Amino acid sequence: MKEEKFLLRGELEEIKDRLSVLYYELKGKTAIFYQKAYDLTNIGIVTYQDEVSEITKLIEEIVSLKKEIKALEERAEYLKRKLKEVQ
Repeated sequence: MKEEKFLLRGELEEIKDRLSVLYYELKGKTAIFYQKAYDLTNIGIVTYQDEVSEITKLIEEIVSLKKEIKALEERAEYLKRKLKEVQ
């Protein structure tokens, strides 16, 4: 029982650490996205293929980060429930 509890807590801490990193990455990429969108709006021309491609890539990265965050949050909730059962 104690070993299982220890392992669950360890995994939960790893998830919390990873979530912190992902939240930071998401914040940074979102800021870049908004800046690029703002720049394109000010230019008034959205035909710059490189800029559009870069924004598309940023959106894909943001979506991927959000999916990973959601999966980790769900795993963390499961581990919290499991810890309560073990105690």
